[in-house]
Amino acid sequence: MNDREMYAQALRFSMESDIAEYEKQPDHKFSRRFERRMKKLISQGNTLQYTPVRARMPLKKALAIAAIIVLASTLLVGATIAGYKLWESFYFRDNVSFSTMYISQIEGAPKTLEEKYDIGADMSGYVRTVDFENEYIFTVDYDVPNTDKWLTFEQRTREACEQTWLWTEDAIVKPRAIVVNGYKGITYQEKTGCICLYWDTGDYIFGIGANPISEEELMRLAESVQRIDN
Repeated sequence: MNDREMYAQALRFSMESDIAEYEKQPDHKFSRRFERRMKKLISQGNTLQYTPVRARMPLKKALAIAAIIVLASTLLVGATIAGYKLWESFYFRDNVSFSTMYISQIEGAPKTLEEKYDIGADMSGYVRTVDFENEYIFTVDYDVPNTDKWLTFEQRTREACEQTWLWTEDAIVKPRAIVVNGYKGITYQEKTGCICLYWDTGDYIFGIGANPISEEELMRLAESVQRIDN
């Protein structure tokens, strides 16, 4: 077995392991932010048009298909997958068209959202909508009516954020380390212009994505996050 065959076999085992983990997860409701981003991405093509579909494909099936596609394309082009670490808890693996963010130190963290948080800054002009809420994930959308300005805030348990897909293909700014209120985090900017920010408080992982917005404004909003009544 030559080096490339060994690499292909190792990659296949890795992807099959990821798929097996996703198969154990319950079906997922795609957020409005995800659908909005997909509209923008697909609309950039000259021949493709996006049509909302009421019957959603289960996330585990979609991820399995995506993983197989990524595996096949990676092997065909002979690409390599690079891994790197930012801080102790944030580790990244570049997978050609996206990156996987791994969160470590899961043990000892709350298994469910024992308390909820949200942006504490003045959000006048935005319409606030709780987009998704369960024991492990809390997501809030902020939209300015009749504009393309939007912001999404998310709080997750560490386990629910253990493996997160980041759309880093042709990113304007690759993931880099930052600090939010003394907590370690990362930020990057997608090719769409959306700036994303994640930080780790030890108990939970928080995230904000927004467009259009400056990094300074995004940091100000992140630093305003506070506990809210459940």
